[in-house]
Amino acid sequence: MDLSNYNFNHGDLIIQEGIKKEHSIVVVSHKMTQNNKWKCYYKHNTCVFTDTLENGFRLMTPEEKAEYIVDNGKIVCLVGSTKFKEEFELYTSTFSKRGDIVLSVAQFSHYDNINLTEEEKLVFDKLHFKKIELADFVFVINPNGYIGESTKREIEYATSLKKQIFYKEDIN
Repeated sequence: MDLSNYNFNHGDLIIQEGIKKEHSIVVVSHKMTQNNKWKCYYKHNTCVFTDTLENGFRLMTPEEKAEYIVDNGKIVCLVGSTKFKEEFELYTSTFSKRGDIVLSVAQFSHYDNINLTEEEKLVFDKLHFKKIELADFVFVINPNGYIGESTKREIEYATSLKKQIFYKEDIN
């Protein structure tokens, strides 16, 4: 496919023919140069390069793109009150589409009005701490800045493990 007239979208995945799959390229942004060639800013591992697209590049197939996305995904643990089922579902979908593996709560006991026994609460708490250990980073679901006691303990635990922590909403 001749890419010289292709209308790129931000984030399109391209690959250079004749190189290993692990050297795939992600188009981060692009613009036309003065001589009407595409200039792409792409990343390979943690380095960012600038290059002009010429012969030898092609768009990734849907299968290559899916494999690339999954291979470059991270493990994220969602934490937050089980009151926020819809937000958990939204972020589970959002992170999954990025290729991330999502670890979430066992059930939405507050949202679904499920009364847990003390033993079940302990098991779910310990299980969630284990999920935090497995995660590359933690994402806190905190609508309107709400952070309950359980979530606070999970954030403290993630902090003690030096996990990166991101919040849906800024905290004061």
